Parts: sequence; C-alpha cells; structure tokens
Amino acid sequence: MCSDLTDSIYLHFHHIPQTQEEIQTWWINRTIEEKKIFNGMMSHMRQRHKNVTVTEEDLYKMILKQGNRCIRTGIPFEWKRHSPRLLSVDRINPKSPDGYSLSNIQLVVYSFNRLKNEWA
Repeated sequence: MCSDLTDSIYLHFHHIPQTQEEIQTWWINRTIEEKKIFNGMMSHMRQRHKNVTVTEEDLYKMILKQGNRCIRTGIPFEWKRHSPRLLSVDRINPKSPDGYSLSNIQLVVYSFNRLKNEWA
C-alpha cells in the first residue's frame, strides 16, 4: 500500500474523487476519454471471455464501494489511458466458467493486474 505521504502528494497534484459524493459527480460528468476507457474495458472483457455478466453500472457501484481505490493495494485509480494506476477488472479465478461476473471480479490498478498475470 502507498505511504500516507506519497498518497497525499499524489492526490494534491491529481485530484482523484474519493468520497461517494465526489465519485458520483465524477461519474455523471465523465469526459469523453473516460467514457472511452470504460467502453474499452467492457469490449476487452467480451473479447477475453464469452461469459460477461458484469455491467458498467456494476463497475460504478464497485468503484463507489472501494472508494475509487485498488482493492489489493489501496492505490487510487487514475483515469488516463496507459497509466499504471488505471482501473483494471481482474478475474479472481481466471479459469472459472463464471468469467467476468460479480462473484469473480475485483477492481485493481493496471500495474497490479499485470504483475499478477506475469507471476501467477
């Protein structure tokens, strides 16, 4: 997990919505680029697995629940393409027939998901 100092410095220079109110406001006012990121994630999930039951609304609710942070590292998500802090939908059990379902996904930062996939 990030140190408090690193986290506070990062958040000072990059406003990241953290409270439920800030996250709700961000969700309603997402930029075209942020919407493209979500569309790309949904498309990527469908390409990787035939069983995708999670919706964009489900992801939004998970973001709210997690406070816009990675469930594994606590690092806040950054909504920019190619960022190591970009939200990534991780299948908890990649071999499960459940695929991308609420019971088999967690929201993590991209860098965590890459490391998990390379070292698992």
